Amino acid sequence: FAAKLRFAFGALRRGRLAWLKPDRSVMVARYNHESSLYRDADAVISPSRDLARIVQEEWGARPEGIGHVPNPYSPPSALLELPPTAPRLPLLYIGQLQMRKGVSDLVEALALLEKQGHAMSARFVGHPFPSPRANLDMAEWGARLLPVASGRYAFTGRLTREASLAEFAAAGLVVLPSRWEAFGYTCLE
Repeated sequence: FAAKLRFAFGALRRGRLAWLKPDRSVMVARYNHESSLYRDADAVISPSRDLARIVQEEWGARPEGIGHVPNPYSPPSALLELPPTAPRLPLLYIGQLQMRKGVSDLVEALALLEKQGHAMSARFVGHPFPSPRANLDMAEWGARLLPVASGRYAFTGRLTREASLAEFAAAGLVVLPSRWEAFGYTCLE
C-alpha cells in the first residue's frame, strides 16, 4: 500500500492524477511499445514455436516473420546417470521462486493439504522473488504458510550446480507448476 501511495503522490507532484488501481491504458501502452519494436525489427527469432505463435496471434505477425532458433540443451552426464526411482517424498521445486513460475500456487496447495491433515514434504530450491504479500520474498512467505519447523519443508535459496544435481537425485518427484514457459530448462533437466 505504501508503494502505491508513493506512486500516486509522485504522479501528483508531476501534475498528473494517478489511481491506486493499475491503469489498463498504461499497461496497453507499454505492451504496444514492445509490439512496435517488433514491427520495426529487421529480424525476430524465438526460442520456442509456442512463443512465436503467441506473438503471431496477439500482434498480427506473419508466420514467416519470426524465425525459430531452439535453445540448445545437453543434459549433464550426472543427470543421465540418475537411477529411476518410484515416486516418494520429498517433492522438489527447483528454479526461480516467483509467482509466474507457479510457486505461490504450489505453496498454497501444500498448505491446504497440511490443513486437511495430509503431511507432505517439499524442498524449494532457487532465488526468491517477491511474493503475493508485500515486503516478503517468496521464501519468507512460504515459510509462514508451511510448517518449516517440522523439517518437512525447506527453502534453500540458490545452490551450486553440483548441489542442485544432488537435489534432483534425492527427490522423489519434481514439481514444476509454471503458468507458462518460453523454454523450460528445468523441465528438460
